[in-house]
Amino acid sequence: MLNVKDIDVYYGDYQVLHGLTFSIGKGEVVSLVGSNASGKTTLINTLSGILKPKRGEIEFQGKRLDQMETHQIVEAGLIQIPEGRLLFPNMTVLDNLLMGAYSKRARAKVAESLERVYKLLPILEERKKQMAGTFSGGQQQMLAIARGLMSDPDLLIFDEPSMGLSPLLVQEMFQMIEDIKKEGVTILLVEQNVHKALSLADHGYVLQNGVIVMRGTGEELLNNQDLKKAYLGEL
Repeated sequence: MLNVKDIDVYYGDYQVLHGLTFSIGKGEVVSLVGSNASGKTTLINTLSGILKPKRGEIEFQGKRLDQMETHQIVEAGLIQIPEGRLLFPNMTVLDNLLMGAYSKRARAKVAESLERVYKLLPILEERKKQMAGTFSGGQQQMLAIARGLMSDPDLLIFDEPSMGLSPLLVQEMFQMIEDIKKEGVTILLVEQNVHKALSLADHGYVLQNGVIVMRGTGEELLNNQDLKKAYLGEL
């Protein structure tokens, strides 16, 4: 579904990503893990069209993604759920959901998509007239995920979805990601909770200083001794 081929990405004169190559198959959960400043956010913003690679190509479902603008990428079915949720706090839950269905692609399925997210998260229907800013942190994260689903994604990118959540809510959030996968949505999960991210993943990549330093199935990476020492605190 997604093929990233040898991309270099810069902020001004500073190179952040160095010859990145990886792929995501249809229906997979792929986890990208790495420490702060490893280049994860830069990669996400490049996939979303906010940044453009200076070299290399990005193909999404056979189309050159790196030649599209951000709104065209959304229309093509690649959707990002941003770190920090970025909801509209002074708008209702329902209006936040409808903002997710802004594209022409999504507008054609508004009723169907609302039914889908209400089934997945009944609390959103119960509180659809409530202001999003009055939700708890965990509820806001669930609303952000639902807003992403309203865009009718083929590939859904999660950027640090567990950040700031309690352990119980983290468990619920990862269960929701698994449920979304069962619906056939392909997922790129960018997450600092390495154990959770790789436990859920079909394949995983470890990013360090803008370079992929490890790759394999989620199980292979979880059992990698170097990764255990670096990211899981195991000796």
